[in-house]
Amino acid sequence: MERAKDSATTRRLAQQYAEQALQPLLDDKRATALAVGVSRPQDGWLLLTIVVTQANSAVQTFTHPVKVI
Repeated sequence: MERAKDSATTRRLAQQYAEQALQPLLDDKRATALAVGVSRPQDGWLLLTIVVTQANSAVQTFTHPVKVI
């Protein structure tokens, strides 16, 4: 994503890519739910917020910054 422009389309793609990458957690039943949010904290950066509900009902939240141009 580092070469992608900072646009609404890029934000949608980042969300879709994250959801697709995490899909095996649902397929393997290691997680019961996934939520991916994308925000733009500053120019040139996206922040992915990923909430995973594990099979044991524990909820974990992860954040991941992504550089864009």
